[in-house]
Amino acid sequence: MWNTIRRWRTWIVNLLAAVLLVLPEILQAFAGFNWGEIVPPRYLPFVTLGLVVVNILMRPRAAVLPHEAEDK
Repeated sequence: MWNTIRRWRTWIVNLLAAVLLVLPEILQAFAGFNWGEIVPPRYLPFVTLGLVVVNILMRPRAAVLPHEAEDK
């Protein structure tokens, strides 16, 4: 299980980032929760930009583990 998590870490992080970006709209629509109480609206573009940069740095593909042939 640990190897699966390590291999798919990029996809897991991207899924969590997508949820983080969509969550404010869902919470506002269904629960009346104001996302601005957690992340001020003026900082939301920076949070989004940070998630995009992390996505680019991680390169969305399955990771190669050290013991695999592709690593060499």
